[in-house]
Amino acid sequence: MLGLVELRDGEPPFYDTGRLGGMELSRGYLEGRFRERQHPGAQVEYRAPRFWRLGGAAFVSAATLARSPRDFAVRDIKPAAGVGPRFAPMSDVPVNVRLDIANGNESGFSLNMGEAS
Repeated sequence: MLGLVELRDGEPPFYDTGRLGGMELSRGYLEGRFRERQHPGAQVEYRAPRFWRLGGAAFVSAATLARSPRDFAVRDIKPAAGVGPRFAPMSDVPVNVRLDIANGNESGFSLNMGEAS
């Protein structure tokens, strides 16, 4: 399980605002497409045991953005879900090559070396 709460006061620079999406939390949304000062989110992921060097993962997440804490609304929650195979190229190093297919507001996929947090 992964959780995130980013709360900002004042007028932060654009690049310091919360970014929904990416390759870790809220996969299925392009990172930075949605930005705002307040950004809470949560994700649950199940990583299936490996057979030889193969495994898999399934994940669901929900996150939202708002200008201030009083602006949060249930209708603005952005859900995402997906699955992906994992391959460990070296048996003695805990690093996987992953290909995740996720659906948020758009379907998409990502190929990455490593693991989501």
